[in-house]
Amino acid sequence: MKIRILFLGFFLIVATNAFTQTTFEQSFRYLSGSITPLPYSGIKRDGRLAPKKSAHFYTEAINSPVTSNMYTDLQLTQSIPNEYQFESLYRRFNPTNGNYWIGGVFTGMGDISKTVLVTISPEGAFIDALEVNLYGYHSGAKNNVHVMQWKLDENMKVTTYRIKPTQTTPIPWDNQASSFYGQRIDTEYQVTPQGQFVKLNEVKYVPKTYTYQYLADENSNFWD
Repeated sequence: MKIRILFLGFFLIVATNAFTQTTFEQSFRYLSGSITPLPYSGIKRDGRLAPKKSAHFYTEAINSPVTSNMYTDLQLTQSIPNEYQFESLYRRFNPTNGNYWIGGVFTGMGDISKTVLVTISPEGAFIDALEVNLYGYHSGAKNNVHVMQWKLDENMKVTTYRIKPTQTTPIPWDNQASSFYGQRIDTEYQVTPQGQFVKLNEVKYVPKTYTYQYLADENSNFWD
């Protein structure tokens, strides 16, 4: 598989730090001295700007289909099993509105990757997970093409910004086209005091043409 430069930069940050087979709880504790402040915006350069500290844990610690599969199409309808044994916790956010911990987990290696926002109890038990950032490889783009970005505010409200193709036939990440007709969908979630992600609202915009260059442009964000 082709490995994008953006991913390589992120992986080097991860690999040169805490590559230890820790438990979920230990991973969060390891990042207790490297807290990402709120509000936070998940820009496209997020991986390269991540804190130098990160921690790895076994994939099965997150008992959720959110991390057990990777999408092969831009519509996010076709998937394959996530073949990687370890996940990387690379951001921890604090404070929260309840008795839980929350952090950003990087999963996937190669042509398809994503960030999953995860909540766990202080004892290390998995609570909930939400996909917030999705990107893949396209040979016609300079960087990885993103189809989802996100924000997390100080009130524990998560907003995802997704670009969804209107075409029903699955579009693979690396295809011959330079653009597609798609719709922007903004979805708001509230993290409850128990650490659950509850959907609040969804806003759909008028469909228009999106180029892969735009999706890969690190100087633009879907909420602009």
